[in-house]
Amino acid sequence: MQLCQARYGDNKSFTRLHNTIEDMQLLVDTLLAIARNTTNTLTAEPTMLSECLDNLVQDLESVSHNKGMQIDLQKDLDEQRRKLYPSMTKMVFGNILRNALNYSQGTEIDVILQKNTVLIADNGVGIPLPNNSKVQELSGQQLQLEIKGHGIGLQLVQKLCKQLGWRVELFDRHYYLNTHQDVDLAMTTGLIVVVYLN
Repeated sequence: MQLCQARYGDNKSFTRLHNTIEDMQLLVDTLLAIARNTTNTLTAEPTMLSECLDNLVQDLESVSHNKGMQIDLQKDLDEQRRKLYPSMTKMVFGNILRNALNYSQGTEIDVILQKNTVLIADNGVGIPLPNNSKVQELSGQQLQLEIKGHGIGLQLVQKLCKQLGWRVELFDRHYYLNTHQDVDLAMTTGLIVVVYLN
């Protein structure tokens, strides 16, 4: 890939190919982490989650720019270091952000870091949630692969979160903002994914 870019220059085809390679690498890494089904071989490090999220946003800047989307990170001013597994943390939030970039069809993604939660909100088209529900805890049985793109990514996120002792839920944006009026976001269509940290 790098040789092609050096020889022929940087164009949209190479950029798309590079982004696809990164997506596939993240998917392979995620599947391997799930297959291992343990965090025993990993080392938890005292980490500022905001730094991890900020690095992810920067890593995805070219992808978001090419899709005409903006990712905004709102940090928790009182944030404390927490013990995290950096690679798995990056996989969880990388999968959520890439799903939003690839499938939301919106223009903005807000990442809001709160004391024990991370909220990722897009202003896209949303997805129909099963049984017309407005909130859906992600589980392999309830969230089927019929939803283009979102299904497998969110199922992987759910499995990774379970290994980390976290919980993840998917909300209709309107519903969430009506029931959580302390969240300062525009009332638009879209999805909100909330990761509840341990």
